[in-house]
Amino acid sequence: MFCTSCDARLHLADIESERRYGLGSILFIRCQNSVCSSLNDVKTGKRNNGTFDINSKLSLAMVHTGMGPVQINNLLATLNLPPVVSSTLKRREQKIDTTLETVAKKSCLEAQKEEIEKGNGKAKEKNITMMTSDVNFMPIKFRPIEDVILHFWKKSGVVSGSP
Repeated sequence: MFCTSCDARLHLADIESERRYGLGSILFIRCQNSVCSSLNDVKTGKRNNGTFDINSKLSLAMVHTGMGPVQINNLLATLNLPPVVSSTLKRREQKIDTTLETVAKKSCLEAQKEEIEKGNGKAKEKNITMMTSDVNFMPIKFRPIEDVILHFWKKSGVVSGSP
């Protein structure tokens, strides 16, 4: 770490104050160069759109594990880490939920298209609707589920004859 004014080396022993943002912080360190003496703000981690990445990652972990803000803060306390305000976690969780929903919809759309392509239109066709990425619906041709079930039953010998 170097002073933004004179490029002198900064030392953690010279921290005057700290402003915490969840698990991220901004340290205010005074330059010890007698000519400079400026106060430098040093971030303890990467920031994306003003938010510390560590807070976004903590909220993502909260979503993945199914824990709530209370359980997360209990975990942090066990690890001797400072607690995070519940509203901070909830704000990040809402942003993550929106992103996860978008990715899930895109994944479902790709899976539907793959199923249609693999079907090659050889089976009986029936109109159904397929979700598109902009949440509109468009008609497509798809094999009725009854035909699929009957096909597998015939192969297994449960049912004889044709559909």
